[in-house]
Amino acid sequence: MRYWMNGIYWQRFAMSDFSSLWLGLDQSVVLKLDKECDKLSGEPDGEWYDEVLSHVAKTGGKRVRPKFLLVLLNFLNYKIDDRCIKLGALVETLHQVSLLHDDVVDDAPKRRSEISVNLGWGSKTAILLGDFLLGRVLEVLSNDPNKEVMKDFARASRALSRGILLEHEARYNFNVSDDLLSRIAQEKTGSLFRLSAETAGRIAGLNDSKVKSLAFAGELIGESFQFIDDCLDWTGGESIVGKPTGHDLLEGFVNRPLVRLREKGFNFGEHPQKHDIKKWKAWADENIDEITCLMNDEQIIEKCIEESELLLKEAFEILKTVLPDDSGFDPDFWLQIFSRRMK
Repeated sequence: MRYWMNGIYWQRFAMSDFSSLWLGLDQSVVLKLDKECDKLSGEPDGEWYDEVLSHVAKTGGKRVRPKFLLVLLNFLNYKIDDRCIKLGALVETLHQVSLLHDDVVDDAPKRRSEISVNLGWGSKTAILLGDFLLGRVLEVLSNDPNKEVMKDFARASRALSRGILLEHEARYNFNVSDDLLSRIAQEKTGSLFRLSAETAGRIAGLNDSKVKSLAFAGELIGESFQFIDDCLDWTGGESIVGKPTGHDLLEGFVNRPLVRLREKGFNFGEHPQKHDIKKWKAWADENIDEITCLMNDEQIIEKCIEESELLLKEAFEILKTVLPDDSGFDPDFWLQIFSRRMK
């Protein structure tokens, strides 16, 4: 299904058909991955919180990160086995942990069109359940034969948490720097794409140099993903992303398109001082319509998409140097999937 937004076609991928876009990934593999993800995040523990675990499993997304891991293994000519599926599911579960905690920080009422755990069962339950799932990740990881994999997961977890902490400090700050937003994207979003790529390299037995190259490519793809999410915040709306236009701004987050608009000299009157939450909400409500119009008039979204594609192209050039010549890797096809831009 396509949506026309600001002169750009945005492709909305339904969960039911998203997997068909992953080149060479058999449907049987996707089903095994989904089953393992549901098991890790939703398997009953025989306690009162089983209902919440079931809810978390039900709100699973497109599972892009573990699918990215498995597709890389295909390109590396590695036969996907149960260990690959399990490690992919662990990446996704770590992502679920971050979402549970993130929703508490943001006071988010919904997660993927469903009620959030913090709203339905309370913030304490959401935090503790995230910790519980992290324990499951560590328990399964402890049995993996390659201890470098556990080290990679530990580094990714720290980077992810650091990104969320940096984002929390940047909230309600109109003058947040582009460099800081880039770092937040690399840490918060890029860390798990980096981990997916690293894990694929470890499984396939690549040397450290090639694993590092894969990891950097993954981080670039993650940062590009964040760029696209930022653009969708201004163009998607309820029908596509399940949130109102400009939701980030209303919640106190300055994203990359707004920074690009700010760089053109638009300040929108006397914006509130850093961390003045009460004045921020009034200021955002007053200026949201004008900002949305300027995003279109100044072609900000188009320019941000171009920046996103530059990150992707850099990532794909790196992947080409690591993947075998007979991998069948098609950068143009991947550019279409990851940028979600229909030309």
